Amino acid sequence: MPHVSYEYSGHNIDIDVDEDRNGRWHWSYRIDGECYTVGRDRPLKSYDSMLGEARRIAEQEADRLPPLQ
Repeated sequence: MPHVSYEYSGHNIDIDVDEDRNGRWHWSYRIDGECYTVGRDRPLKSYDSMLGEARRIAEQEADRLPPLQ
């Protein structure tokens, strides 16, 4: 399972991705090691499109959180 970690607006984002047996990609992400969301309701057909969607959603959620102290 590929893993992507990066910092965004002072938050640490971790994204794990997985490909199912039908070749569709799914993701889960954590923000600052606490939030955990699985994006299996919208599987995508390519790794690049999946990662872009996962990053966009995780960053939107991070924007709603208060800055880390």
